[in-house]
Amino acid sequence: MKPLKKIINYFLALFILNGILFIPFSFSFSAIQLKICQFIFLPIVEKIAHLFQYNLLLTDFSSDSLAMYLLILILVIASLLFSLLLFYIEKRKGYNLNLENKIRPIIRYYLALILLIYGFSKVFKAQFYLPEPNLLYTTLGNLDKDILFWSTIGSSRSYSIFLGIIEIIPAMLLLFRKTSFIGSLIATGVLLHVVAINFSYSISVKIFSLFLLILALFLAFRTIKNTWHLFQTGQFSTTDFFEPTHSFKKPFYSFVKSLLIVLLFIEALVPAIKSRNFNDDKVPRPLYHGAYKVQENQWGIKRFFIHRDGYLIFQDKNDSMTDYKFQLVNKNVFLLKDYQLKAQAGKLKWDPESRTLQLSLNSISIIGKQIDLEQVPLLQSQFSWTIDQ
Repeated sequence: MKPLKKIINYFLALFILNGILFIPFSFSFSAIQLKICQFIFLPIVEKIAHLFQYNLLLTDFSSDSLAMYLLILILVIASLLFSLLLFYIEKRKGYNLNLENKIRPIIRYYLALILLIYGFSKVFKAQFYLPEPNLLYTTLGNLDKDILFWSTIGSSRSYSIFLGIIEIIPAMLLLFRKTSFIGSLIATGVLLHVVAINFSYSISVKIFSLFLLILALFLAFRTIKNTWHLFQTGQFSTTDFFEPTHSFKKPFYSFVKSLLIVLLFIEALVPAIKSRNFNDDKVPRPLYHGAYKVQENQWGIKRFFIHRDGYLIFQDKNDSMTDYKFQLVNKNVFLLKDYQLKAQAGKLKWDPESRTLQLSLNSISIIGKQIDLEQVPLLQSQFSWTIDQ
């Protein structure tokens, strides 16, 4: 292998390995990865940001944050330096480290885990949830692209399940050596689509999804290259497509691998198991959650909404939205906070017969009639086999 090609291979392998180790992801069992990343890299990142007079608003290395970009830069430089060092050592000692084959199983299991986590979150509607009441009454032109995409996918449970399944399938194929080459090809296609969506709709996981695509391409490259060679020569060898066999004793290897696969599925499923939420569409919403149409009032409020995450949102006649942090003290008393954290107490009065909710705050009193959200066209099942209906 030519020196430059070998250095590039070492660089890619080391960058991917460093990314797996240090790019934080919100795993259910532990946040130790983030703590290690902050311990090692945060002082360096803060010094670089200070040097170039950048303001770090986020220090959790979340995707698309300035801290994440600087972390990637550090990992690129470190991987390049270590790749040069490994090439020098290999040349001096005269042996082949075969780094690519050593890290391929690590990449397979990591990529499979991430795809399982995202796949099951879609199947259970935890990622793309039903649009909140205020979004249902926001005009199309006033929605950001990412919220529009999220709301569109969240309005269809069947499509969300489909998206989850096409991520779970390659994840399961990646878990086994003899099917990993097919899994890497499918994963590449799936992640290419994810990256296109994230960039097109400016969804804030662009860098992390691009990193996952690099992992899938790294795994799939040998398969693509050898498939092309197969078409050209007609010669097929299992060593061209399958990873080298392990040197461990079979009973021990089988036990460790089985245990690892079980742990990966537990990590992917534990959020749904802990919350007992296997279909977020059916999860009970907070008390008074919904949309309310307001009668004539002097403040120009057309509707108000109570959000599942604890917000009270007012919509005026011009369709502008104003939100406040909303906390129920009990069924009849609530606390309202603005963005200056100024809190005020108000009263609630619910009339079950007329399905009206009265909000009283200081001298302001507003009565809203609850809107039946199941009758909103976006949330209705409108499937038909023919266009004649």
